[in-house]
Amino acid sequence: MATTTPTLEVRGLHVSYGSVHAVRDVDLEVGTGEVLGVIGSNGAGKSSLVNAVAGAVKARSGSVSLLGRDLTAAPVNDRVKAGIAVSPEGRGVLPGMSVEENLRLGAYSVRTRDKGKLAGRMQEAFDIFPVLSDRRAQPAQTLSGGEAAMLSVARALMSGPKLLLLDEPTLGLAPIMRARLFERLALLKGAGLAMVIVEQRAAELLDISDRLLQMRQGEAVGTTSSGEVDAESLARLYFGVDTETDAVTPHTFEERA
Repeated sequence: MATTTPTLEVRGLHVSYGSVHAVRDVDLEVGTGEVLGVIGSNGAGKSSLVNAVAGAVKARSGSVSLLGRDLTAAPVNDRVKAGIAVSPEGRGVLPGMSVEENLRLGAYSVRTRDKGKLAGRMQEAFDIFPVLSDRRAQPAQTLSGGEAAMLSVARALMSGPKLLLLDEPTLGLAPIMRARLFERLALLKGAGLAMVIVEQRAAELLDISDRLLQMRQGEAVGTTSSGEVDAESLARLYFGVDTETDAVTPHTFEERA
């Protein structure tokens, strides 16, 4: 039987900051059009895992491959050109630049002389996130929290990725904006884009993910099919969620549109 090369393959990944071991010997795979949710408490190593795959931090050991191509030693810009894009924690949009200018920055790996490709990708971003088309000339600093989150994802899409990494995309968003963002991410999944999503909100992540990778103290302690997990029990077990208030304890996130 023929085997399909995974979009992302990580083997034995280890990340450390001095004597602190943030990620310990993690293996994972993500297939075409698959969404892998990464869960765990603060300090579990989730962001370090994403940053190591993106090349933002250097792995101490292990390997990262995209569609069979070894990117372990590749810098960030080469990983972007190969097809890895990231919407980072905190979103990282440039507040003094317009929505359109932020999107153009996301397409730096697209040859500037290919104006048709650039225009096509921008239109695709606007099709997925229509509100950004209405705001294209506005400075990013005037966007709501939800709109800024959408801009961060749209900017990542401008590089034409094969794999999208999202680190806490709904952090600080009100429930209605979380729902809208996940609706947009579901469209990307339907189009066949592979994604790794780090997310504290268990219920929304269960709705979109195919599998969940649980991390604890830098280690991958288990992978489970999302369809086999009950949202309330998962939230209570991993995050200390009071299901009546939907509050994450002991951390309190600002809710804003």
